Amino acid sequence: MTAEKEFNHSTGNPIVDEIGKMNFSGNIIPESWYRTIKKPTGKADINAIIILADIVYWYRPSEHRSETSNAVTYTKKFHDECYLQRSYEQLGTKFGLTKRQVTDAVVRLEKLGLIKRHLRTVKTAVGACPNVLYLELCPEVLRKFTYPETNLTQDLEVSHFLEGGVPKKSGISHASPDEVSHSYEEYTPINRETNTETTQKNTSKKTTTMDAVAMKQVIVQAKQILAKYKLPERDIASILKAANYDIDKLQKATSVLAHSNNVKNVTGWLIEAITKEYSLPKKVNGFNNFQQRNYDYAQLERQMLEKSQVNKGPADSKLT
Repeated sequence: MTAEKEFNHSTGNPIVDEIGKMNFSGNIIPESWYRTIKKPTGKADINAIIILADIVYWYRPSEHRSETSNAVTYTKKFHDECYLQRSYEQLGTKFGLTKRQVTDAVVRLEKLGLIKRHLRTVKTAVGACPNVLYLELCPEVLRKFTYPETNLTQDLEVSHFLEGGVPKKSGISHASPDEVSHSYEEYTPINRETNTETTQKNTSKKTTTMDAVAMKQVIVQAKQILAKYKLPERDIASILKAANYDIDKLQKATSVLAHSNNVKNVTGWLIEAITKEYSLPKKVNGFNNFQQRNYDYAQLERQMLEKSQVNKGPADSKLT
């Protein structure tokens, strides 16, 4: 009879051994989210990340194993047939955030395409409850933000470079008789002071709209043009924004930069060159490689006449 093998479950570290005995459950935050879910400042969007982790938890299936047949079945955690029902107040109470902080974070997640919001009117025993918030999770987009090392990297880049992405207002589609179509809650930026002057300024501003495919091409081209300067993505995004995502403007600015000396802040210089429309001096040809000058021919003629009068002697004056 052979002796049973004894398994050593100790790691050699008592703290690690004790932690290994604990069964952790609940929200999970993948490390990649700190790199892919960011604010416009380039820093990780912590509020959006913890709220997304809670949404993902509720969409993760629950496993049930039969004691008799060992069959495994999976069920959803939430009660609604389609989506998770959550309110801004519930999320704020759970994570110690204000309603405005939760709303802003949820809107940012929606702009990234990770979730969709649905507002319904729910019938209850005591009456109808309007504006009940339901959150739909988008698995394909979530996969892109969770596994950026795959061939989906360009899609993530588009989400950082594109302005907006999801309409601020949208109605519920395919509404059932129990649902009432509503508009989404208006999202107000952090600077909430509004007036007529700023409205006129914003509406008169010229912007460029392009689809995701075109934006991918612009980003790839910009990275190729700026590759030798080894700029971070945040700087490339700022330069592209200054150029209104126009590659021709970027190429023109970099051609001027190539003929400039002692440029220490490449990003700042390119942004200024684009906004002020720097250009190379005009050249006649390869042999006469000099900058053209603008001459005042009338003034030159007067100067030549005055010089000729000075050069005339007394005898010349009498002859005339």
